[in-house]
Amino acid sequence: MNVGVESCYEDSLQFLGKHIHTGVIEQAFENLWEAAPEIVSWSTFIVAGPNSEPEDVYGLADFGKRINTTYIQICPLVLYPGTRSYEQVFGKSPVWLAALLDPDNPDPYQWAEQDQEKLNRTKQAIERTYGDFYLSTYWEQKARMQYGSRYDEVRSKILDRFGIHE
Repeated sequence: MNVGVESCYEDSLQFLGKHIHTGVIEQAFENLWEAAPEIVSWSTFIVAGPNSEPEDVYGLADFGKRINTTYIQICPLVLYPGTRSYEQVFGKSPVWLAALLDPDNPDPYQWAEQDQEKLNRTKQAIERTYGDFYLSTYWEQKARMQYGSRYDEVRSKILDRFGIHE
């Protein structure tokens, strides 16, 4: 089951227009595990909003473990014309359309974060956070239960993904 958790930070949830608090998210997962402990969960987080720093990403691995999710996915915020978040950052200008139509633009997405150095730091923080989550004893225990005899094969692919050779 994929759950759009979005963030573990109150200010980011507010920016995204979510009318919930992190405590509500934690309680929802507690209720889920009580009702259906066998469910495999995938929690999706959005990062790199205008009110965040790249280092904020590091807290997502711990939050994912706290809510007992099986998988995490972390995506930089992409803004789309007509959304409240796009207008908060760019106003009503057609910046996104111009970027899409520009043949010299190798990355046509309109990231919320416009500072390329900061976006690169965010991408590095995402990689590190994936490692903190998927290379932890927490995930190893969940994966052993889920994958059973295929665990060694799955673990090998994850280690390859992170460039770790044992």
